[in-house]
Amino acid sequence: MAKAATQTHPTPDIKATLRFLHVAPQKVRRLTGLMRGVSVLEAEAALATLPQRAARPLLKLLHSACENARSTRNISKDRLYVARIMVDGGPVLKRVERLSRGGMSILSKSMSHVSLTLGEREAKPLSYRVPHIKKEKTKPEKKTERAPSRTSAAEPQAQRKSGRLQRLFQRKSMG
Repeated sequence: MAKAATQTHPTPDIKATLRFLHVAPQKVRRLTGLMRGVSVLEAEAALATLPQRAARPLLKLLHSACENARSTRNISKDRLYVARIMVDGGPVLKRVERLSRGGMSILSKSMSHVSLTLGEREAKPLSYRVPHIKKEKTKPEKKTERAPSRTSAAEPQAQRKSGRLQRLFQRKSMG
């Protein structure tokens, strides 16, 4: 006779998948190494600042998984962490590049499939603060008094040279 299953099953993890990402798997794996085992908030902060092309789709995937956790099990972001992330190769598009003298070379355009699993743990404070950029209103500066010109204050305004003559006679070679 078979025994009834009396094992306690852990709660299922939160999953999200991203398929047919038009970035090579090797390039995506570089970014997923930063996310593995890290809290969701830290992973978001890291992905938001990276310049790589795959960072934005991975960030959207992370947001999707967080939203799945919030809607299905009502778990907040600060209690989630990236338990597992896998990058698999997808289909490869083959294109032809024409070369000189009738030759050609084959270009392989790789795609990736990314699967993300989030786990739940006790909320702990961040190891660093995520910077928030605030736009400050700039106040117009008050007009300050001009520095006295080279001509002496005793010299009347009428005798000051203007225009081209003034520039000509301010040169060092004339002095």
